[in-house]
Amino acid sequence: VDAVEEHHKGKVSHFVSWCWACRLNDFVGALRAWTEGDRINAGEAYLWICFFCDNQYRLPKSGTLFSSANELQRVLESRLGRAGQMLVLVDAETTCAKRAWCLFEVFTCVDKQLPITIMLPATREGLQETFSTIDLRTARATSTADEDMINEVVLIGAGFDAANARVRDRLLECLKH
Repeated sequence: VDAVEEHHKGKVSHFVSWCWACRLNDFVGALRAWTEGDRINAGEAYLWICFFCDNQYRLPKSGTLFSSANELQRVLESRLGRAGQMLVLVDAETTCAKRAWCLFEVFTCVDKQLPITIMLPATREGLQETFSTIDLRTARATSTADEDMINEVVLIGAGFDAANARVRDRLLECLKH
């Protein structure tokens, strides 16, 4: 990030999957709960967060940053690979369970067998039921071009049923910890 002073920069340690609809208070609260609960030294955690790294307001006319489904998959795998692990921010409305990008990010992380940690601003109440009904077929993205490419990657790869099962299983497993 260009605006960050050099002494605050470091190698990315966590990829953050979150939904833009998340309230700032929930976002900050979840990060605080994660650093305190997992005894993370905040000065040593370097987060990749799309809001800070991808300029969503300077998109090409196509409405997406990616020219193809293959490029979308390659870029996401590269970003996740550099981080080596994912934090999934779950807001009070569990918006991530309905958003194509969030579910696709989790699916890619599961596919690459990378660790996932769920960050919660407050409670886990109702999450098991929400995660049990996740379906990438009905998940939406703001950009229909992105949504179409995500669906293409899933269909060509594991398919919706297998992808849904893998995402559901991993998120439910993460809730136990």
